[in-house]
Formats: sequence, structure tokens, C-alpha cells
Amino acid sequence: MLVADLLFDLPLRHPLSYTVPDGLRVAPGQRVTAPVQGRARVGLVVTLRDADASGLSAIASALEPVPVLSPAMLELGVWAAAESLSAAGSTLAALLPPAPRRGTAESLAPPPMPARSAAPAPPELWTDVARDLRLAELAARAEGSVLVIAPDIESAAAWAERLDGARLDSGAPDAGRRAAWFGAGRGRSRVVVGTRSALLVPLPPPATLALLDEADSAHKPPGAPRLHSRELLVERARREGSRLILLAGAPAVETWHHAELGTFRFDTPAGGKAAGPSAWPEIIAADTRGILRNHPSPCPSREPSRTPGASAVAWRWWSRAAPPRWAATSAARSCAVPIAVSPSGSRARACRSPAASAAARSQRRAPAPAAAATGSRPSAGARSVWRRRCASASRS
Repeated sequence: MLVADLLFDLPLRHPLSYTVPDGLRVAPGQRVTAPVQGRARVGLVVTLRDADASGLSAIASALEPVPVLSPAMLELGVWAAAESLSAAGSTLAALLPPAPRRGTAESLAPPPMPARSAAPAPPELWTDVARDLRLAELAARAEGSVLVIAPDIESAAAWAERLDGARLDSGAPDAGRRAAWFGAGRGRSRVVVGTRSALLVPLPPPATLALLDEADSAHKPPGAPRLHSRELLVERARREGSRLILLAGAPAVETWHHAELGTFRFDTPAGGKAAGPSAWPEIIAADTRGILRNHPSPCPSREPSRTPGASAVAWRWWSRAAPPRWAATSAARSCAVPIAVSPSGSRARACRSPAASAAARSQRRAPAPAAAATGSRPSAGARSVWRRRCASASRS
């Protein structure tokens, strides 16, 4: 007797077997309803085989008259589940369109069989500033279908309006998502824009796949499928021979590594320079702790604005003149603590911290370096004494 192995949205590592009633025609990739512990659930047919059906429950009905996934997309979904150590039923359920409502009449066609390419091209990495405009132009003149995967619903809606494409994300109505899913397989929707739920949409060959902002963490949210959208699209392009385009202003580390190894290809815009490492600015990491210790300067984030009535702002010494007697510093922060001084000589309390107050009291008792009278740069010994006094005052 004919036995069907079904996958459910349950944390199970293996499918459940059911008998196929006489008169019911099902195929791999088709959704059906079957009882699970006395409750009707939606399952996905994985395989059909002839086996002993004794003791097995029967499939209740077919949810749709045609498969929702092609055999190739079904294998890809099972691969994604195995690659991410997730339940195959939960992974596939997250990548399928919503179920139909009862009593709705739909004209559905089986998904197309993708043409397998002998030598698939490597994925392309677009990092230039005009990448979005180039993608829009490519989608307008592409011969085959175009699938654009966005990181979130807002981006998917904006790109669907920009490209005049069908939406396949949770922000669109269920009826519109089902129409876009089955219409893409028949070529009715040439451009399809969606989120992760559209990764397995059947497309007639040749197809172009595009991933927007591939470094965005939204392409790998918690929950099934526990695999980055980039990895699944790379595997799909390899199996189908489709063209894959990755767009990113700042690519992920692993993507950049693949591009440097040659697994991914840096794309060169027409009439422009290569979008490889030579197009990126040089980045130098500098440890500023030693610089601030040897050459102290004011902290820009702590700089006060000059208030009306303030005649001067006292900074930690950083020019060629010695600090005034009332200058207060915070040696522990290696930054200057400014103190606004009014014409009468009183300090503004809003600009002073407890450490600065302690340093100010110490400086009123201690004489200033001798170089303060001449206005010349103090000697190294005087600067060392000044730093020690400030440090001791701030710790007291």
C-alpha cells in the first residue's frame, strides 16, 4: 500500500508515516492534513513509498491540489535543517506561504523544475555606492525571474514598490502572499520581493537572486530556520545555477573572506573601479591611552559652552603656557575638567566634579610652577611635579 512520510511543525528529527487513501493523489512537496495524537495538523509530504500500512493512520485530506515546493526546493529545505541542526518540519514550515482559507477558489499550478547549470557562476559582491540603483536597473532589464530578499518588512515593502514586484513577507495579506508564491512559479510575477519566508519560492529558470544588506543581523533571527539567508541562497544558487548578488555597504567578515579567497567575486561597475579592497579607505587602529598620558589635551565630550558673564575657561595645561593656580584636572580620566570663571573670580559649580573640587583646593594651597609668571613652557620637572600634585589631589 502507498505510504507517505510527512513532516510537521514539531520538534521531531524524523517524519511520521501515514497511509494514502484510495482516490487521493499526493506528491512530494504537497501539504496535507493528518491526525497527530488525535488532532488534525498540517504536514508536508516528503516521500512516497510502497510499504506495509498496518497500524498506520490515514491522511485526512490534501490542503492544496498541487505541491507548494518543487523536489529541488524540498531538498534544499531539508539541507538547511540538517545544516543548522534544526527540525526539518519547523524549518520548512517557516519557509512556506500561509495555508488557504476554507471555501476559497484558487487557480494553482505545480512549481517549475529548475534547470541545473553545468558550471554555476560564483556569487557577486556589490559594495559600491550605486549598488541599489544598479539592482533596480538589473531587475528592469532581466530576462528571467528576480528574487530580492530584504532584511525586514519595511525594506521589502519599499523595494516591492520600487521594483513593482510582488510581496512575499508577513506584512502583505495572506491572499496576496499565496498569489505571489504560486504566480512566481508560473511566471506571472517576474519580480518577487520578500524576507526569509520567500527563500524557497519556486522560480522558472533562469533566475536572479539578490540579498540586500547581507551583513544585517535580521537575516538570521532566532527561531527556525537557524541559518543565515546568505548561506541558503548560496546553496540554492549552486544547485540551480542561478545568479546570486550580495549587496552590502560593509560586508560581513565571512563574506569578505570568501571574496578575498575568490569564492565570491567582487563586482566591477561599468566604467568604474573595482569594488575590491583597493576601493576601501585605510584604517589604522591607534592606542590613545599613551598619547593622552604623555600629551594631555581637553576632552571634547566634556567641553562646556561659554555662558554669558564667563570671562575665561580653565583647562588642563596643554599649550606652551603653565596652568593657572585655579586649574583643576582629573588625572584618573586623563582628560581636562573645565571650570568656568566669572569676572568676580567665583567658579561655576555646574562645570566642576568632586575630583576637580579637590584638585582646586589643593592648587589654592600649593604655589604654581615658576614658569607661570613668564608664560613659557614649564620644564619637564615642573610638569612632573604638577601631574603628581593633581593625581594626589584627585585621589584624596
